[in-house]
Amino acid sequence: MSEQITIKPTFEFLPDWFNSRYEVTQAGKIISLKFGKKNEIKELKCNRDSHGYLFVRLYNKDKGKNYWISRLVAKAFLPNPENKPQVNHKDGNPLNNNVNNLEWVTAKENTLHAYRTGLRKSTKGMKFKNTRKHNLPAIINGGKYVKK
Repeated sequence: MSEQITIKPTFEFLPDWFNSRYEVTQAGKIISLKFGKKNEIKELKCNRDSHGYLFVRLYNKDKGKNYWISRLVAKAFLPNPENKPQVNHKDGNPLNNNVNNLEWVTAKENTLHAYRTGLRKSTKGMKFKNTRKHNLPAIINGGKYVKK
């Protein structure tokens, strides 16, 4: 998971969907360039979801949508040549959205990271509806299925 990355400038405009109305910084701040009736420049306040991750509501005309800060920062500053679908917080802190703390990962890599860092506890003794499909004991044991 650790690889050398090239970091872009300290801020980046968000995609065309937003008509250059917002920019994101490497530190995870979202700036509105046209806030309110006076079109002021303002840092937007973030909200926390039920898992502790920060998100912000962005608008295009009258249409609003919630976006996780970590994904906005990663999309703006981190290359994703392997097209990995998830963003991982390297230090496990969902409030730390600095570009140096984020990386693109697969779902499996993200799950392994959570177990290795203690963010998720062992599934020993827990029951799952379909253990063949998910094979969680194999993931926990480094990909090797261990019979008891």
